[in-house]
Amino acid sequence: MEKLKIFIKNKAFIYIALFLGCISLLFIGQEKQYGIFAWLAPLFLLQFSRRAKPLQFLNLFFFLVVAGVITQKTHNLFNDPVIGLINGVIYAFVNTAVYLTDRLLFIKSQKFLQTLVFPSLSVAIEVLVTSVLGTSGILAQSQFSFTPLAHLSTITGIHGISFVIFWFASIIYWVSENDFKSFFVKRGLIVFGAVFIGILCFGFIRMASQSEVKHYLKVATVSGPFDLHQLAKNEKDALLQLGENPNMKIPSSFFSSDTDISIQLSNTKKAAESGAKIIVWNEAALLLNQKQLSSVIAEVKKIAGTFNTYILIAFFEENSSAAPKPINNKSILIGQDGTIVWEYKKAHPTPAEMPIVNSGDSVLPIHDSEYGRISNVICYDYDFPSLLKQANKKNVEIMLVPAYDWKEFAPMHSKMAQFETLQSGRLLIRSNGNGINAVIDKYGKVVSELNTFSSNDRILYANLPLNASPTVYARIGNVFVILCISFFILSIVFRIKSLFKF
Repeated sequence: MEKLKIFIKNKAFIYIALFLGCISLLFIGQEKQYGIFAWLAPLFLLQFSRRAKPLQFLNLFFFLVVAGVITQKTHNLFNDPVIGLINGVIYAFVNTAVYLTDRLLFIKSQKFLQTLVFPSLSVAIEVLVTSVLGTSGILAQSQFSFTPLAHLSTITGIHGISFVIFWFASIIYWVSENDFKSFFVKRGLIVFGAVFIGILCFGFIRMASQSEVKHYLKVATVSGPFDLHQLAKNEKDALLQLGENPNMKIPSSFFSSDTDISIQLSNTKKAAESGAKIIVWNEAALLLNQKQLSSVIAEVKKIAGTFNTYILIAFFEENSSAAPKPINNKSILIGQDGTIVWEYKKAHPTPAEMPIVNSGDSVLPIHDSEYGRISNVICYDYDFPSLLKQANKKNVEIMLVPAYDWKEFAPMHSKMAQFETLQSGRLLIRSNGNGINAVIDKYGKVVSELNTFSSNDRILYANLPLNASPTVYARIGNVFVILCISFFILSIVFRIKSLFKF
């Protein structure tokens, strides 16, 4: 123990901690994630940040830029080096802000309450970032495979899991700060251990008490033949011109061919004939001009009415309204009687879409079907807590999510969708044109799955268990987050009082 104390006080230790912390980050932001490193990264980085001098934070920022460029490759669709650098800088800025803010608030203390400062401010900043960029990349996402811990999200949301990880790092620092004296070691480990064991017990109980499902519904996803990424590569110059001049006529070569439309309609009819009562297309299954769209809707109405099924079609359309950009990313739900139930426009276009795609109004469509209350968002929308808060308030039971991923990001994005479904207790039908199609139950378990990168099949069938039930988190919302933010604000007040002694 004495050797450990000496080692920690050695000047070289903070650089070793910085290096180990940043190396750990590399294993939690890529296509394959290793959850244990999510615990190690903040543990080491906190050891650095609380011992480092102000100018040494430049070293932290530099290392985080490098880590960000590497780990954010999964978000860099075309491996553009400029986009990669921008992603790295944003990643470094956010993470440096967490540790720098903690350093400004940090007061050396023997009080155990001090261990709650770092996790509270980390959650506060995490919530701010997710409101702007979505939940992709937050620490808790790496813990989905740690199933008992993942079930904590049904009470606190996923930010509660991040809190536990950051709190562990804070307790280890508190113990080391107090020279590993037995009182502090015992108190820190006993308190954290008791809470952590309680969380795991809750998770195991919830996993073991899953109720028997009495009713199932046959559903299907239909992945379209339209290759959005290939279009982006082939027509890069034309797309850039569209972004600069939205009034420019969309080249006819952009629109889906008659063959592609015929294939998509044929597969949709095949799914309906098989008995699927909800059919979901992937995001941008087709790119249609207004004449093509009218024809497609007419055909889908016939299929829906003939086979008494709901069909959610999703597509890019040539904009015909006064909206400023040339393309809309939309979905339309056709009801069992062949009428239009709703039209929805993607609320959060990705950065790649923003120059040419109009944003929607961020209001979720709702329909009470005989199978439960259903709603719809499109791909990236499902990463935003504000939209999903609406789904919780409106008691949505089945969420239909057309999506379009890419190979590096597809596994991570699919896990994120599972996590959201677990924490809310609803059901999910996620149709993907370039990634993982999945039907997921209320526990976040995959009922049926189809990976378009490893299969030539374009239709996924599944028997969806109709057992949606709102979780505690779905009912109470971000109460835990509010408590964290409140504690963070109190920490700022106490820090200011300590500095000015009033």
